[in-house]
Amino acid sequence: MLQDGLHHHAADTRYVAGLLEYLFARQDDEFAKAVCDDLLSGKYATSTSTRQLAAWGAATASYHRGRYDFATDYLVGHRLTATREGRLLMARIEWERGYPELALNVLRALAAELPGDEEIHLQLARYLHEHDHPDERRRLLLLLSVAKPDLPYPRLSRLEEFSRTGETARFEAECAALLRDYSKNPSALLAVGDFAAGLGNIALAQRVKTLLGDDFLPAQTAELLVAEARLNAGDPAGASADLDTLLAPERRLAPELRTAALGLRAVSLFGLGRDAAGQAALQEFISRPDLRPANLQAVAQRLIAFGAVQAAQAALLRAVEIDPFNQAALTQLLNLQIQTGELDTLPKHLGQLLQMRKPARKTLLAAQRALGRDLLLFSAAHRQALLEVERHLAASP
Repeated sequence: MLQDGLHHHAADTRYVAGLLEYLFARQDDEFAKAVCDDLLSGKYATSTSTRQLAAWGAATASYHRGRYDFATDYLVGHRLTATREGRLLMARIEWERGYPELALNVLRALAAELPGDEEIHLQLARYLHEHDHPDERRRLLLLLSVAKPDLPYPRLSRLEEFSRTGETARFEAECAALLRDYSKNPSALLAVGDFAAGLGNIALAQRVKTLLGDDFLPAQTAELLVAEARLNAGDPAGASADLDTLLAPERRLAPELRTAALGLRAVSLFGLGRDAAGQAALQEFISRPDLRPANLQAVAQRLIAFGAVQAAQAALLRAVEIDPFNQAALTQLLNLQIQTGELDTLPKHLGQLLQMRKPARKTLLAAQRALGRDLLLFSAAHRQALLEVERHLAASP
């Protein structure tokens, strides 16, 4: 039904953009890519702008599913690598591939060219935080808070600093100010809730939930964030109870939230030592059609934190079986196998990664070290894998 309107509006940029925004919000990446491929194929009477939008949409859908080579092909093939949208997506692709400095340089250049672009500056700030550039991030957020005083992210970074330094009074005062200032702004409140969930601050997450009231999607998201806060606070029992309520059959839960909730429920069950139930929940999570690598990676990391390493590896193995081109899941699987020393299937998965255009160099170096230890104990396949890794590293210094 959603595609029916394309027969009449395929040349309308606003219509196509709205359709893609809706599909991506629901994490319906496969359908979004199918729509974009149809637009690019000549099936509909399009315009130059909607064809460019379709190419970006197909690249974005591929990116969301960890298929970075495919995403790059769309951007390059349709000459989007010089556009603002194409460059931003390429920065994200390079980051996920394992080339953080390259991603940061692209974003720094974009931020300099587009000083008022909120999305670019926020993405750069997040990457600077993850790649441990605190001074540069602090300067960037200071400038951003002056230019855009209503943005929650710079204020949340101050909260993060207060939490890190143990300044409880300042933390509580800023929390109260944030909740007061954003009490009528659901998206800003959810940003506060997401921050609270990551910090494991159950009380703050619950205050956000209360302020959002019965507003359908934001309220459901806030419920999920409270459960996530409980998990991060080391309360799997409380998280499990919250998630059972959220996933009850009578609840009309948004599909993307159901996927996230299923993943968290699997983690909570493993955290409670209910491995059989956790495994069943994990299989249901992995089989979701809207599962993205980001969802899977987050769940795998949580499983590892609760000591369920085998479950995390099984989840990543299943993801790679479902989609052999999922570079994100494949890279995380290899990193986990190297970390745990379970190298039996390393040659097979390493061979898959080496077929990708830009495998993470850090992962290849780790594989080289792992394969180079006690070499005589490994099979011919392991020795061959070591040779292939060394050849690739020599060719891409």
